[in-house]
Amino acid sequence: MKEKVRTIGLALLALLWPSAGFSQGDCQSLASPLDQVVCREKEFAGMSLSHGVKAAFLGFLADQAILFRPGPVEGKSWMAGRPDPPVQLTWGPLFAGVSCSGELGYTLGPYELRDRAGQQPPRHGHYFTLWKKEADGPWKVILDYGVSYEKPWAGPASFRGETTDCRSVAPGGDARRNAWEKEEKSICRKLTAEGSERTLAPFLSADTWLLWDGEQPLQGRKPGLDFLRKQDRKARVVRCEPLGAGSSAAGDLGFSYGSLQDSLGRQGYYLRLWRSSGRGNPRLSAAVTVLSPPPPPAKPD
Repeated sequence: MKEKVRTIGLALLALLWPSAGFSQGDCQSLASPLDQVVCREKEFAGMSLSHGVKAAFLGFLADQAILFRPGPVEGKSWMAGRPDPPVQLTWGPLFAGVSCSGELGYTLGPYELRDRAGQQPPRHGHYFTLWKKEADGPWKVILDYGVSYEKPWAGPASFRGETTDCRSVAPGGDARRNAWEKEEKSICRKLTAEGSERTLAPFLSADTWLLWDGEQPLQGRKPGLDFLRKQDRKARVVRCEPLGAGSSAAGDLGFSYGSLQDSLGRQGYYLRLWRSSGRGNPRLSAAVTVLSPPPPPAKPD
């Protein structure tokens, strides 16, 4: 795909971790939609530290936001019906992007979850958050998912962001928006017939992130292909069912999510983020997969 993508490399460690110094007005005053999204992410994380996880999520989730617990649920009602967990959740973005139309964006990066009582070891993982700018309002979270792994993140600590110039995107955004769900159904059929490596290989690039529960995240085409090949040898996808999809106004950034089952009986959910210039194959920007072991067989009476 030959879309014109502006990639920004920043080595400022301060950008990676939350700060309570931002306000909603500060974020909206920034000129770049990418900077606004990163600012809101930091504000979100800072509120989690200062006011707790529940208050932060209720304050930043859009009314129709989706969380995965473990399957997709209405985020606000799910959070409102539960007590604030006694944990300290710290996170910060390593990668972020926005659509060329400037109203849909995403962030991903490492998190650390600590028991406030100090009785449990810290938990580590990566999150993926999808953001949408409300009309005449702030950016809000419309979808949030993540994976966990055993050891702290051992990958790069420098931030990168990407934006697409709409002038490099071919006309036909309406058609692309309508095609995302259809494309996802086709990919699901291929996954069950041909496996993950062969199905996703045409869409992987140097910037693709693979977040797989229990594993440190990977970025890049070759590491991604090697990993998917290994997963195919371990277990093949036997069921893939799309549950939802959406895209930016320009049709250059789209997302899809659904349910999965593999040949070992593990079941779970996936999330995929796509970029498209309207020329050639879309690019898989990020894929999140969480599979849980099958339940134990019922004991005879």
